[in-house]
Formats: sequence, C-alpha cells, structure tokens
Amino acid sequence: MEQPPQPDTEKILSMMALHEFYFDQTQRENYLAQIGASNLLQEISQTLNGIDAPCRRIPAGYQFAAFVGHDTNIASVASLLGLTWQFTNAPEGTQELPDNDPLPAGALVFELWKEGSESFVRISYAAQDLREMRRPGEGLYPAFRVPVRCDQFTAEPNTCKIRLKTFTDAVAGAIGPKFLSRCDGNNPVCGPL
Repeated sequence: MEQPPQPDTEKILSMMALHEFYFDQTQRENYLAQIGASNLLQEISQTLNGIDAPCRRIPAGYQFAAFVGHDTNIASVASLLGLTWQFTNAPEGTQELPDNDPLPAGALVFELWKEGSESFVRISYAAQDLREMRRPGEGLYPAFRVPVRCDQFTAEPNTCKIRLKTFTDAVAGAIGPKFLSRCDGNNPVCGPL
C-alpha cells in the first residue's frame, strides 16, 4: 500500500504564519472580537457562575458544558480576555506552530475549581496532534493540552487560574453590550437589547 505524501513542514509553517497574521487583523481586533465573541463570553460566564438567565443554552446545574465553535471564536474569545499560549511544550511536530494559533479541532477549556469557599476558573488550550488529524483513528498521537497565560490576572507563569469573581468582572468589561442578543420569550434574537 502506498504511503501518503509527507507534508512540507516549512510550507505549512509559512501558511500558519499567514493564518495568524490574518487573525491578528480580523478576529483579534477588539471591535470585531466584541462582535464575534460577546454572546459566547457572556454564556461562558453565566454557565460558570450557575446563572439561570433567560435564553441560556445550557441550564444551570450541569457538571459539563460544551460550546462548539470555530477557530475564529477561539481567537476572538482569547483576544478579549488577553489569553495567550505557546506550543513549545506540545508534542513533537506541533512545537513549531505560531503562538496562540487556534488549531483545527482545538478548544479553550474553562474549568471551575473550588478551593475551600473560593471558586476559581482555570483556562487551558487543548488540541489534537496535527499528525493524528492526518491519520485519524490510529491513536498514535493523542490530544494534548498547553497552558494558557493570562498575565493581567495572575503573576504565576504558564498558568491561568483566576478567581471566578475576577473572571466574571473581566468578561463584563470585555464584552460589547451593544452586540449581545436579546430574548424573545426563551429564544435568543439578534439585535440590540
């Protein structure tokens, strides 16, 4: 059986750099990021805080919630919150990727942790190894996590663990209220509140 051609790493990396430049000019630009991520960030914050607001897609009380989006959503959310990550500690073959690149099948992971009476949000970035995407189902290259940095919230290097209240306040300050959907009964409707 003929082996599939191996990718030219140099060409892929130059394309990824172009991908990052495009995202810097579009999805990460603050005004555009607010348009694209305000509703999603509000929903994430309400879910972590257990707020049972009208039009919530995930009712309060769930132990696990997942919002599915695109790399554009990840770039916008990360930009509004000032989140960054690097692939230097990722598996071989992924380490050369541009910093903060939202990979195909990647995810920002927001975890709610309790320590005593205090609640914290820990944020990481998870992705599938690029080699696994090329040869799915073989299980040779498992998914991985890389730490997210949120230097504006914590001085701890290579981690993003912040108080839930701090996270909630950051979301409130980052979103564009004029871009939030309004509710009609229990259905979200695009347009001003």
